[in-house]
Formats: sequence, C-alpha cells, structure tokens
Amino acid sequence: MAWRRGRSDEARSLLDRAASIFEGAGLSHRSGRISAILAEIDFREGHGAEAIGRLEWALATLSSSEPDRDVAVVSAQLGRFLMLGGRDEEAAPHIESALELAEALGVAEVFVEALTTNAVLLTKRNRLQEAEILLEGSLARALDEELPAAAARALNNLGVLYESRDQFAKSHETTLRAAELARLVGDRVWETQVIGGAISSLVLLGRWEEAFERAAQVRTLADDDATDRAFLTMNLIEVECARGNIAEARALLERVSGGRASDDIQVRMSWAVHEAMVLRSEGKARAGLEVVEPVLASRDELGVTFLLVKLGLVEALESAFELGDLAKVEEVLGIIEGLRPGERPPLLAAHAARFRARLAVAPEEAEDCFRRAEKLFQEL
Repeated sequence: MAWRRGRSDEARSLLDRAASIFEGAGLSHRSGRISAILAEIDFREGHGAEAIGRLEWALATLSSSEPDRDVAVVSAQLGRFLMLGGRDEEAAPHIESALELAEALGVAEVFVEALTTNAVLLTKRNRLQEAEILLEGSLARALDEELPAAAARALNNLGVLYESRDQFAKSHETTLRAAELARLVGDRVWETQVIGGAISSLVLLGRWEEAFERAAQVRTLADDDATDRAFLTMNLIEVECARGNIAEARALLERVSGGRASDDIQVRMSWAVHEAMVLRSEGKARAGLEVVEPVLASRDELGVTFLLVKLGLVEALESAFELGDLAKVEEVLGIIEGLRPGERPPLLAAHAARFRARLAVAPEEAEDCFRRAEKLFQEL
C-alpha cells in the first residue's frame, strides 16, 4: 500500500524486512514474490539494471522447484524489464514462459500482463496492427477478470500505440481512461505516470494550456519526488522553446540532467531530444544536431514510429536546415522517405513535405509541397 501511495522509501524498507524474514525461514517463493515488487520500485526509480538483477536472482532461486504461479510472476516481470531496457531478444523467452505458465495454471493477471508486454515488443518492431489486437484482447480479459491495474497498463500501452500512429487525440483519451482505473485501485504512482504520459499528445495537438494543467496534476500527485515530476513534464520544454522562453526551457531541462545517463533508453532519448531543442533555441544548432544523433540511431531499437524517435528526426531536420547543412537534411529526409508506406508515420510524412517545400527552387513545387504538408498536418 505504501508503494501505491507513492511512498517508495517506506515501501522498500517494509519489503526488505519481509524478504529477509522469508529467506531466513526458507520460504523462497514468498521471497521471490517480494523481489518482483521491489524490482518494480527499482525500475520506476530509474535503476533498471538493479531491477533486472534482482529478478534474475529470484528466478534462479525459484527454478529448483516445480514451475508455479511465482515463477510465472517473476518471468513476466523480468521479460517486461528486459524489453523496456532494450534487451528484446533476452526478454522474449521469459515472456513466452510467463504466457505458457499463466495459461496452464489459470493465472489471469500474469497472462494479461505478459500479453501486454508481448504487444509492446510488437509496437517497437512497428507491427502496430498485431500489437493493437493483442492489447485489445489484453484489455478485454483484464476487464472480464476485474483486474483494474492490468487493464490500466493495457490502456496506457494502447495510448502509446495510438501515439505511434499519430492519433494524438485518441491517445490522450485512452491514457485518461487508464488514469481513472489507476485511481480506482488507489495506485498513485501509476496514476501519476499515466497523466504525465498524456502531456506529449496535448503538446503536439497544440493544446498547450491543457498540457500545463496536466503538469500541475503531476506535481500534486508526485509531491514527494521532484525528479519524477520533472521527468514526467519534460515535454513542456518544447512549448517553452516555441514561446521563446529559453531560460525556462533550460531550467526544466536542468532538473532532469540525470536523464543523460539513465539506465532507461527512453529517458535517455527523451533527454537528448529536449536538450537538442534547447540548444537550437539558444543558437547552438550544431551542438543540438550532435546531441540528437543517438536518437536517430535508436530507431531500430525503439521503432521509427516511437514518438521520441519521430521528434528526434524532426529536430535533426530543423537543426540541419538552420545550419545550412543540406546534405544532412537530405540524409534525414532519405530516412523518412525510404520507409515503406505502412511504416511511415503521418507526422514524419508531413514534416518531410514541409522540408521539401523549403528546399524547392521552383515556387510551384514549393507550393505543392506546402499544401501536401498542410493536408497531412490537418489530418493528424
């Protein structure tokens, strides 16, 4: 309960004490269950390597006995964190093991959680239609089994999927449904994460005042963790840059300076994209272009439809054009235009058309490209 209320230090202390008692009594399975919860805390606090190590130890401890519910729980959690850490090949066998065990043992919650993780793997591979089918199935099963926490996670990842498709209004609505479910079970940590995640769609839709209102909610919910608040509201940096509030944008970025070296690739890439935005706004486009390069390189790992990758590609175009580095502009446009039709996100297609217009020599060509870009942006 302390963890759900956002009191992670208290939760960790209580869980560590319980784990020691169970280990001392030789109750390895109960200790393994606690390890899964402690790993969740580790991961949410940015300690992905510690979370994975804890779960690997727990799984090794449990493997000496007949696979049961506890093995399924730990396998599902380990697969999830390996996947989120970018170690997809290592994650897949654990996810499959969790799905097989959960179905065989009739453990609905583990089955739903592992199915959701499998869908996220597909999302990263740009296989969005398959992922949507799995997530809708996961959500339906969670609701049928009255598992609101699992349903909230499925909804949250559906929101990410819609964001990957550039359906930003639908993404925002879906994440708010996830927040309602998290609130229903009193999970303040998850509610905070989901509300913070909704800010990116509001920023892209131009609903900036609503984005700041959501950020205020995050600050209220995460009142004991200033760093967590700052990470969840990082998307506001783009708004501050667009408004010319460069000092405010830099201040927001400095609050999350730890993101530069985070274990979580998504946090690292988010920091890089927003650092590049701030640098370009400060008149340092060359430095911004260098900072955003790792984001472009991450597209195979995170998927080109992943929002941070898309923002990174657009930021690279902006910086390169500002520098007059037309070779780099063509290189980035080549990445976008080289995608197969089903892989090319509408947001990137719109920006590619916009930059083709800016590169055009003939006025007629520029006008055609701008009209195409306008049409694509209006459809988002």
